[in-house]
Amino acid sequence: MRKSVLGLLFAGLTLVCAGVAFAATHVITVTPSNFNAIFNRTDVRPVSHYAFVNGPAVPPLGRGSLELTTVDSNGKQQHLETQQSGRPISAVNQMSYWTYRHAESTGVPVQVAAINMEVLGANTGVSGGYATFVYEPVYNAPPPVADNVWQRWDAYRSGTAIWWSTKDIPGPVPGTFLVCNPNGPNAGSPACANKLFVPWAVLVAANPGATILSYGVNQGSGNPGLISNVDALSIGVGDDHWVYDFEPCGKDKHHGNGHGHANGHHKGCKKPKHH
Repeated sequence: MRKSVLGLLFAGLTLVCAGVAFAATHVITVTPSNFNAIFNRTDVRPVSHYAFVNGPAVPPLGRGSLELTTVDSNGKQQHLETQQSGRPISAVNQMSYWTYRHAESTGVPVQVAAINMEVLGANTGVSGGYATFVYEPVYNAPPPVADNVWQRWDAYRSGTAIWWSTKDIPGPVPGTFLVCNPNGPNAGSPACANKLFVPWAVLVAANPGATILSYGVNQGSGNPGLISNVDALSIGVGDDHWVYDFEPCGKDKHHGNGHGHANGHHKGCKKPKHH
């Protein structure tokens, strides 16, 4: 597994035919000491916490991962980075990550941490056009989410991966919608039928002026009793590709408290790597 994963992630620096241009792959090691600097947009609510851990099992990159725990329905751990801020969502050409769901987790449907992308300029009918686009593996099965195993999720899939929006995207005719928030007041309307969970390409077409504000992972709210790990989070925008490798930089678990802040740093943690 490790060979194939590394081969997939490091196949970067590919030659672009028109001229002497190269696609840049940025592999960034995220540790407790730089976590809040890199993933600098957060929404964390008790009762929840995060931890940098070794494992579980054999992670797709390195020896560690980011573990997210939401104890009750109010708990939330959202951690987003802003490296792609300002780029159009139409330029996104790759999104993926790996998750590991612990068997002691509870809740229906079977969930793991999701991908969140905050955008500006979305067609929400409100100034600023702020919305959050959400990818959840449970709405992209098969395969189903499994316990105690690392699974890779392709959140792009040539534009066919299923996403949803936290904001309704109105249609050109009043009372019509291009995309509907499945948790919003219009979700039960006939005008929103088949418009709650849509392919990524539909979101892009419905929001032609939208740009990325942030990108990352989210667990909760509404995910009580869930413990899941994330590693090898990646996104490609145009000729650039970012891969985030979560590492504990120590033998012991490094925990964040219920507000999502780290309690200290392991000695010997290195600065993030940029390739």
